[in-house]
Amino acid sequence: MVLVDVAPQTIGTGLIATFTAIVSISVALIGLAYGQRLTWLKIVGMLISWHGVIFLLQGRNFKASSVNLLAMFGSTLSCLIDLVLQTTWLPFAPRPLGFASEMLCSGAVLLLLSLALGEKNSC
Repeated sequence: MVLVDVAPQTIGTGLIATFTAIVSISVALIGLAYGQRLTWLKIVGMLISWHGVIFLLQGRNFKASSVNLLAMFGSTLSCLIDLVLQTTWLPFAPRPLGFASEMLCSGAVLLLLSLALGEKNSC
C-alpha cells in the first residue's frame, strides 16, 4: 500500500479511512465466494474498522484531488487483490519466509516502477 503514502497529500483522512475499511469487508465477502466462513473474530474486526471510520467521519474531512483519489483507489484495489490471492491461490510460505518473500517482491516492483519513471538516487 505504498500509494497510501502519496494519497494523504491532498486526500482527507475520512476518505483514506473509508477506503482502508472497505478492504477488510471486501476480503471477507470475496472469501465467502471461495468457501471461507466468516468467523466471529472476522466480524468483530470488521465492526472495529467501521467504528474507526465513523469516528473519523465526524470531522468530515473529505477533500481530495482526482490524481490522489485514483492513487488511493489503486492502493485499495492492489491490497484487496493481494489479500484474496494470499488466502485462495497463492498462500504465503511459512511465517518469516512468507513475509520476507512479500517484502522482496514489493521491493522488486517498486524498483521497476522507479526505473520506469526515471527516478534518480537521492543519496
